[in-house]
Amino acid sequence: MSYRLILTHLKFKNWPFALKLSVIICLIVLIVITAISINSYQLYKKSMQEQVEEFVPRMLAQINRNLDDYVNEMLTVYRTILSPPYNQFLNGFFNNSQEGGNERDILHTFKLNQSLVGVVLYTASGSAYVRSAEAASWMDATYEKEPWFQELQSEKEEPSVLGIIRQQYVVNQPYTFSIAQPIHDAQGKIAGVLMLLGSLEAVKQIVQQIDFGEGASIDIVDRHDRIVYSSGSDKTGSLWQPLEGLFPDKTKADSGSQLVSVGDKDYVISYDSSSNSRWKVVSTIPLDNLSKRAGTAQSRFAIWSLAGFAAAAIIISLISYGMTNQLRLLSRQLQPESDLLPEELSGAERRDEIGHLSKAFRDMKYRIHKLDKEVLEAKLLRREAEIQALHSQMNPHFFYNVLETIRMTLVRKQPEKAEEALIALGQLVRYQAAKMADMVPVHQELSFISNLLSIQKLRFGDRLHVDYHIDPESLDCHIPGFLIQPLVENALKHGISDYDFTLQIVVRVQRDESDLVIHVIDEGMGMTPERLEHVLHAMREDGTADNRIGLTNVYQRIALLYGGRGEIHIESAEGSGTIVMIRVPAQHPSDGGKMKDEHLDC
Repeated sequence: MSYRLILTHLKFKNWPFALKLSVIICLIVLIVITAISINSYQLYKKSMQEQVEEFVPRMLAQINRNLDDYVNEMLTVYRTILSPPYNQFLNGFFNNSQEGGNERDILHTFKLNQSLVGVVLYTASGSAYVRSAEAASWMDATYEKEPWFQELQSEKEEPSVLGIIRQQYVVNQPYTFSIAQPIHDAQGKIAGVLMLLGSLEAVKQIVQQIDFGEGASIDIVDRHDRIVYSSGSDKTGSLWQPLEGLFPDKTKADSGSQLVSVGDKDYVISYDSSSNSRWKVVSTIPLDNLSKRAGTAQSRFAIWSLAGFAAAAIIISLISYGMTNQLRLLSRQLQPESDLLPEELSGAERRDEIGHLSKAFRDMKYRIHKLDKEVLEAKLLRREAEIQALHSQMNPHFFYNVLETIRMTLVRKQPEKAEEALIALGQLVRYQAAKMADMVPVHQELSFISNLLSIQKLRFGDRLHVDYHIDPESLDCHIPGFLIQPLVENALKHGISDYDFTLQIVVRVQRDESDLVIHVIDEGMGMTPERLEHVLHAMREDGTADNRIGLTNVYQRIALLYGGRGEIHIESAEGSGTIVMIRVPAQHPSDGGKMKDEHLDC
């Protein structure tokens, strides 16, 4: 199969109808499944993002509530200290002009624990008493110089949650959570400042169990935008600058989530602000963390989509081939090599459009088959009549040539040879009467040619030389009677050599596989290419007008008897002679002289 033919078969318009139908429907199903899968994936991804944007703020709100509980616990401790009977120790401490007052009472009053890691009592005289887990001591410190003191002045008789501050009082804890409040004397003047220092470890314990995946972070920021805790890095005490200064304006609200793009990455920022401490808890989650889960879902969507498409393709193919089965049957019946007759068709009768089409086609084929049979019978009768007419047309021409030869023998006063010629003529007439309408064996046709040439020998004498090259396997093959005779007569007429006026004729009969090949060769004057083309044209059209009855008869008999399976070919060159070749199917004697549709060996 050639490359061009393969490309032709690959074209969509040349595909079988069932395959076209299956492919088109499968493509539609694939588009629908793909659209549904993509839409489902997008909805799933969006749903996950919405769930994260809704769930994470709730989690952050819970963290804020825990932080508020921690702050409230510290405030409770603070308020307890300022309540009787503990407040008398503080009043005595600040009212006593001597440094320290009664330190034993102070040490007994402030009991430290894991949350409360230190207490600082600032006096108006510029000193501070520091109570920590390691020791208790006096230090030089003025509260008025501290940056947080201005904030205390705005508060009215309430503890102030300062958030995170840097201090040097508690060892190994440079940053602490602090609550402070000025202590006033009886005249309403500030006698000092009480500050409680809380541990940040409690804050870490609240959030350290929460993990939003790789690259995510949780930041706790006080009301001054200083970092209390950061899971991403140790930035405690530094100014909070999330995502290189990019932060959604909506974080001014109490709680929410927003998608923020930084460079080529997207982040989901969720936040929650405490109305009590005014601290913010902010989570930064890379959108890729959500995409990983969405990617897993996408893979599952893809697998199920492919499985669904494969199942749909199988079902569609079965349905398509079932629906077009009747069309394929009709298509096979339309093929030239189909031998199915309408009455031989099987299959359940259908009531749909295809069933009606199939029934109409069967009826049409039955009528065509009947008409074709009638036309074939008429054609055979016409062919036999034409062959008989050709024989009748050939006989006068043949007898005229023979009688003319006998007449020339008598003119030369050779009665003995004329008698021999008449005897040969009688044998020819008997052969013609017996075999005129039949297929004859090759050996009988050659015997007829031999008698014919013996008569012509009287005319040409020693100038006539005939060579026979006969394949023994061809002797029993059958050919139409008088098929070779017109070719031999043409060789006798046109085969005289211009050099020595002799006649050299070669008759060759050979088998070529399933064909029989006959050559009649002469060494006469030959023909020019123009003359040869004219002879071939006259032979194919109608040579009777050009006095070429014999050659035209042979051509027409081959065409009528063998159709496209027989041929006659002529080669000639001026001054070199002519070769006439006939190729016909070799037929076995059992054919009984009748033509068959298949080639049969002898």
